[in-house]
Amino acid sequence: MLFDENLREERRQILTDVYTGTIPKRVPICVSLGTEVYIEKAGLPLAETQWTGVGLEEAVEDVVKNIRSDTFPGDSPRPPAFSEISGNVFWRMGKKKRIYATSRSNIHAC
Repeated sequence: MLFDENLREERRQILTDVYTGTIPKRVPICVSLGTEVYIEKAGLPLAETQWTGVGLEEAVEDVVKNIRSDTFPGDSPRPPAFSEISGNVFWRMGKKKRIYATSRSNIHAC
């Protein structure tokens, strides 16, 4: 069983308390990791997994089991194909099939 129902309810209550202005039982722990971290920790090929998504679910489950966080410790995947097709100026696929952030100086007003 991946999730403990009592722990889930405790986390839900802690976050509800924070958002409603009630002093929670403890400070919530919120970890944020990029999808690339999940893929690399699982030992999967980064570029291939980002493009196809094959193995991503198992990689995420592995990290979620080992990270102590009250919220989902990740972000939404950034498919490289979408970035290339949309002409995204923040993310580009490099020659070695790795995504890299471009500089803000590349942004021009339309």
